[in-house]
Amino acid sequence: MPTTRAGPGFVRAIVRSALLVALAGSGATRAAAQTGTQLQGEPETPNVRTGTRGGQFLAIPVGARALALGGSVTADVSGVTSMFWNPAGLAHAQGVGLGYSYSELFEGTDITHQYAGVYLPLGWGTVGVSVVSLGSGAITRTTLAFPDGGDPLFGETFEFRASSIGVHAATRLTEQFVFGGAIKSVREGIDDASTTWLGFDLGLQFETGLWGTTLGASLVNVSGDSRWDGVDRRLGPEELQVPQIVDVAVKTIAVPLPMAFRFSVALDVMGPTTAVLGASSAHAVKVIADATDAIDTNLNLSLGAEYGFRDILFLRGGWRTLSEDRAAWETVDHLSGGFGLRLPVRPLMRLDYAFSQFGELGSRQVFSFEVEF
Repeated sequence: MPTTRAGPGFVRAIVRSALLVALAGSGATRAAAQTGTQLQGEPETPNVRTGTRGGQFLAIPVGARALALGGSVTADVSGVTSMFWNPAGLAHAQGVGLGYSYSELFEGTDITHQYAGVYLPLGWGTVGVSVVSLGSGAITRTTLAFPDGGDPLFGETFEFRASSIGVHAATRLTEQFVFGGAIKSVREGIDDASTTWLGFDLGLQFETGLWGTTLGASLVNVSGDSRWDGVDRRLGPEELQVPQIVDVAVKTIAVPLPMAFRFSVALDVMGPTTAVLGASSAHAVKVIADATDAIDTNLNLSLGAEYGFRDILFLRGGWRTLSEDRAAWETVDHLSGGFGLRLPVRPLMRLDYAFSQFGELGSRQVFSFEVEF
């Protein structure tokens, strides 16, 4: 006979809810009819969509440069991280490139977030492959029989894992306009319960030629609905408190990925010949603003600024709004910063670092490395 195994807290909650329905339907127990008062919503506390979509790890920023700029990169991103933010940026590639980004989420946890990618220019454009992964680290496994852990049948721990593997392509339609897209397979779950999606991304960038202004837009994580599999349970007398066995078929809610639309404007203040303050061979200043509207969050705004010295050393800072209305965010929690080093020789190498604060979640540090041959 299969033995009940409990996964994360949400699985246990689903099982308990389903058990109540099963008992009521089978007549195994009878409860006295009671009259209660239905809870009403509070007008001053509106409903929010946070956490109502799957694949939430796809909303975690990748790349040190992007995090340092507060996520304001949609109009000004290229190379490996463009496959996450805006696939159109891949069209700027000048050679074969690869990169890797690593961070721990968040301070004092074992939750790791990693990103890697590789791309190859072809005659008509550029193609690439990217991988995003999230690992929770070891979590104490609990069961109904051992709510504090230590069940000898299933081991002490389990791990939640999430990953996305994407295939990307981008091309330059005109000298000023680039376009790209991607298809990706997304999976998340634990050993005995998981779900998968097939998702799509689209993006574009347009250099207006006016005052060093570039526009960018991307639509990411477009997908159909998917349900969690593997959460069905067989419950026995010990759990039911009655002398029978009940097979509980848990029907989970089908949800899509966290689809989001990003719109961005990048302005060259100094550096290129089209910059607002004119050309400079030694100094470059860029300002980027992004607006992100996701299906499960409020509209998020971000602003970033980058200073470059001889296209070798870069200093960056960023500010962003945060979508959790009920969280007690402070001003410092919206800020981020970092620096980068670019070696202008072949192979072209970039090293970047970023630091960002997230209130009670602590700080996040990201290290990135890219090379283009």
